[in-house]
Amino acid sequence: MAFPAIRSESSGVDSTGADGNHAFALPATVSAGDYLVVFFVVDGSAAVTWDNSSAGTWTELVNTTSGSMRAMVMYKVADGTEDGVTITPTTVGAESHARWCWAFSGAAGIEAATATTGTSANPDSGSLAPSWGSADTKWLSLFGQNDGTLTVSAYPASYSDTGSQTGGGTGAVLLGKALRDNATGTEDPGAFTTTAVAQGWAAFTVGIRPAAASATLTDIDTDETITAGQTGIAYTGTGLTDADGLMVQTGTKEAAATAFSATNATSGTFTAPTAAAIRTAGVKFGSCTFSIEDGGVALATLAGTINPSSGLTVHNVSDISQAADEGCIYYGQSPAVAVNDQVLFASTTTSNGWAVTIDSQGFVTIDSGGSEAQDSFAYYIWDATDETWGAVGTWTVNQQGVDALIDVLQDVVSDVVINPL
Repeated sequence: MAFPAIRSESSGVDSTGADGNHAFALPATVSAGDYLVVFFVVDGSAAVTWDNSSAGTWTELVNTTSGSMRAMVMYKVADGTEDGVTITPTTVGAESHARWCWAFSGAAGIEAATATTGTSANPDSGSLAPSWGSADTKWLSLFGQNDGTLTVSAYPASYSDTGSQTGGGTGAVLLGKALRDNATGTEDPGAFTTTAVAQGWAAFTVGIRPAAASATLTDIDTDETITAGQTGIAYTGTGLTDADGLMVQTGTKEAAATAFSATNATSGTFTAPTAAAIRTAGVKFGSCTFSIEDGGVALATLAGTINPSSGLTVHNVSDISQAADEGCIYYGQSPAVAVNDQVLFASTTTSNGWAVTIDSQGFVTIDSGGSEAQDSFAYYIWDATDETWGAVGTWTVNQQGVDALIDVLQDVVSDVVINPL
C-alpha cells in the first residue's frame, strides 16, 4: 500500500467575483480514477451553486459558514477528461474567493471531520478518525477565514506541505492548507496561527484513503526461470513502494529479494535473493512461487523456477539405496539423507577446477584428467523434513592416494627405527 499522491494541483484568488461568477481551471493533469478535490472559500455567507456541468457531477464533502465567510470542500472521482477544465461556481452577487485544487492519485475514498468554527487567530481543524482505520492516509488540515488582509504565520506541526491564498482587502478571505502523510487511524493536526484578532474562521480535517496496492510480475527473460542474484526483473502495478517486498517461496519458507526498487508507484525492478540468502531462509532450489507482498499479503504471484547462481549445481535426492557406500555423497550424513532432500554443490573443485557431477544414486564423479592430486569441493544438504540447509560440508578428492602416501611414509619411518644407520 502507498500514500495517495498529488498528481497535480492549482490554486488562486478572485478578488472580485464579478457578477457572481467564480471561474477557475482544475489541475492541468488528471487521470481516470484520480480524486479531484476543491477547497473553496468565498466572502459572504450566501449559498454557492456548484458547477456540475463543465466537468461532471461533484459531491459536497463540507459546506459551512462562520461569520461573513463560507468554506466548502467538493470532490469527484475523475474520468480522465478533466485536465485543466474551467468550472464556474456562482454566488448571488459579486464576492471574492480563494481556492486550492488537487488531483490525488492512488486514492480510494475521502472523509472529513465535522467543521469547527471560531473567531480567533488559531483556526484548528479538529480530530478525524476515518472509517477505514489505520492506513497510509493523506491528511489535509484546511481553514478559511474572513478578511483578505490576513496572513498565516504558523502551520500545524509535522505538516510540511503548507500554503495559503489571500488578497482583495477586508472584503475578501484567507485560505490556509497543510498536508501530510501519516499511517495512523486518528489524526489531530493542531492549530494554525494567523494575524487575525477577532475574525471568523471555519476549519476541518480531511482524510484521503489509499487505494489497495496491486501488482503484476514479469520475468525480464520471459521464461519464468530466475537465477539467484539476477537483476532487472520487472514488476508493474499500483500503489507500490519500496516497502513492498519481493519474495521467493517454496513450501513454508520464503527468501526476500536483496533489492526491490519502485521507480515510481506503478513500476520498478528487483534483484533476486543470492544463493546464500536462499540457503539461510531454507528455500529449496527449483520450482517456486515469486510474489510481491504488502504487509504479508501477496499482491501478485508468478510460478517459476529459482536456480542457483553460476558455479553451483543442484542435485535432487531420489534414490538412497547406495547411501552406505563411501563413494556416495549421502554416506555418513547426519541427519541421514532422505528422498526429496537436495544437495547444492560447487560445480568445480576448489584448487584445480575439475568438473564435479553427482549421479542419480549420489555417487560423486570428478573429471581430473587422470591426475591423482588431492582436491575438494564444498556442498550443502537441504533437509525436506524441516526445510533447512545444513552447514557446509567438504568432499575430498583422491583421498585414497593420500592414504597410500601416508602408508609408504609410515613404512619408511618404521624401517629407519628397526634398522638404524
